This record gives sequence, C-alpha cells and structure tokens, in this order.
Amino acid sequence: MPSPPSTDPVKSVLPAGPIVPIAQAPLLWSGAAPPTWGHLLSGRWRRVAPRCWPWLLGALALTPVHWGLGGMQRLFWDRRVAAAGPGEAPVFVIGHWRSGTSLLHELLALDANHAAPLLFECARPLHFLMTGGLVRNFLSGRKPGPRPMDEMQVGLTSPGEDEIALMMAGAVSPYLRLPFPNDEFDYREALDVRRLPEDELRRWKQCLERFHRNLSYRHRLRMIYKSPTHSARMELLLEMFPGARFACINREPEDVFGSMRKLVRVLAKGCTFEKLELDEEQVEEMILGMYEFLQERMEEGRAAVPAGQFHELSYEDLVADPVAGMKALYEGLNLDGFEAMKPAVEGYFEEREGYRIGSYELTAREKALVAKRWKRARPSAEMTN
Repeated sequence: MPSPPSTDPVKSVLPAGPIVPIAQAPLLWSGAAPPTWGHLLSGRWRRVAPRCWPWLLGALALTPVHWGLGGMQRLFWDRRVAAAGPGEAPVFVIGHWRSGTSLLHELLALDANHAAPLLFECARPLHFLMTGGLVRNFLSGRKPGPRPMDEMQVGLTSPGEDEIALMMAGAVSPYLRLPFPNDEFDYREALDVRRLPEDELRRWKQCLERFHRNLSYRHRLRMIYKSPTHSARMELLLEMFPGARFACINREPEDVFGSMRKLVRVLAKGCTFEKLELDEEQVEEMILGMYEFLQERMEEGRAAVPAGQFHELSYEDLVADPVAGMKALYEGLNLDGFEAMKPAVEGYFEEREGYRIGSYELTAREKALVAKRWKRARPSAEMTN
C-alpha cells in the first residue's frame, strides 16, 4: 500500500524569470502526422528558439518515414482490421488531471479481459501494428523509469494516454498548445470538441475510430482508455460507442491544485519550443478555470449516460482500500471478472510499498480561492448511474 503522503511540499509553479526550452523538446513530436505539424507550426515557426531548430528539423525530416510506414500499415492491415469488426465498447477513465486517472488506468489494465494502449502505440498511432513488435522486442527486459511529475514508473510499454495518439494522428487537441504556451489559451474551445468546425470534428472522430479499431485488432480485448480531456466529451463518446462505460475518479481539490502547479512546471521545462513568459497569476487562473469547466461538462455528460455505464470514486478511498474500491467499480459498471483480477490488484500495491504521494502546501489565500471556486467536493462514497 502507498505510504502516507510526503511531507515535502511544493510551493512554486515556475522558476524565477523566463524559461528557456530544452533543445531536444521537438523530438517529443517525432512521428506526428503532417496535419499535426501544420497545427503546431502554422503562424508560429518564427518563435521557435534557435537551440531547438536542429532537433525540430530532424523531427520534421523523419515525418515522411512515419507517414510512409502509416501508408504501408493501411495497405497491408486495413482489410484485416475491418474484417475483425469494431471491437467491444471501451471503458473511459475520466477525471481532472492529477486526480488519479493514471493509477485507475493501470489497475483496470491488470484484468486479463482488458487492454490499455501502450505508450508506444499512443506515440506512433500511424504504424504501431507494423512496428510495435520490433519495439517490444527491443525494450524487452528494460525497466521503466519515474515520471518527471511524480514517482509512477513509466516506459514505452506502459499504459499510455490516447489523447496523445489522436494528436499525433492529426486530430485537434488541447495538447497542441504545449510547444507554444505563450499563445492565448481558450480551454473551453480546446476541450469541447463539439465546438470544432465540421471538417475538424470529422477528422477527430476518424482518428479515434481508427485508433480504436487498430487496438482492438491488436489486443482482441476490451480497451481501457484514459484521458482527462474525455471528461468533456461523454455525449460524443456515447454517440460513437453506445456501450461505452465511464470510470470517473476525483481527488481532494487542494491536492489537485497543488499537483497541477507542479505539472505545469514540468511541462514548461520539457515541452516548449519557445521562451516561456507565463506568470503565476496566469497559471493559477488557467488551473482554476479548467477544473470548473471540466466539472460542468462532466455533470452535463453524466446526465446522458445510461444506467450501469458510469461510476465515480475517490482517489483517497481507492488508495486506502484498493480491493474494495475496485470491487465497487466493477459492480457499478457491470464488469465481470473482479475476483479473478483481485490478486493482481493486491500484488500491484505490494510491489509499490513505500510509494510516496506528494503533498502540496497552499497559502491561506489559495486555500480560500480553491474552496470558493471548486465547490464540488470529492465523493464521500462511490456514486453510480
């Protein structure tokens, strides 16, 4: 079981002064489809820091290779994928960033009846059916490392976030803002895909449908997807996958706020292509506003979810008693097989004995602000539609 929360608080969001991007940041986007590069660089390429240009040109030079591999995958695999059918309706893990979505994603993926997209599959959605086997063999025996924002272990064969795949395949995503964070950011426009122009919405749907079909063909199991962005999309996801289930996780608001500040600092250091000039007030308002918007959209979306397809639990309850929390989730979502996967849940936490959950020190002003703006408290008990 996880140890008590760390007593080492995180106080600041960003280092003093402008943040200079790391030169290798563009490598994170290697493998992106041409539409993704168009979204990223259109009207912004002059702002790329000089130190990033060699790596950016290298990543761009590899684009025809990835695009070509994607074409070969479509040529040789599309008929097989189509013949296999659309696959089972997936389970979507939703909730705000830093609420425990990654933990719940990994726990659901322990079930032998489930599969989560691997990080490599999310990073290379154009051709993972062709190249995934080579990568798995190459990485065989290699241990994952800690994420920069916490101590969770992650590697290319760990469960990944499907929002990355959609973005890399050419769909519009709020994550496209990461390389150029000095732009104005309308999170409502970015998170609510219903506001997209018709052609962009059609492309978004096509990217998700193709990714789901390819994964279902590859794994032949019920897929478990995880992205906080899906919290604002439940109605659309139900339209695309009528049998979809939603596992929603919440966390104490003060911890979410503090952890989000740390995440912003990590992303600011590692993902931007330009000198970062955001200030504390801008970051604070962005975090507060996005949380409010996602809560609004989750409440609206939940009303459209049929009975037995939505369950909400708290991060604190889950880590306090993971077996009870997962059992309630399985019952709430009408999922079979909990008793068979129960030993895996117990083993997961035994292997991570001593894991330290970060604690975040907020000022009296910040605590009052969070209490005022984020009125919705975590559930005191599991809630199911």
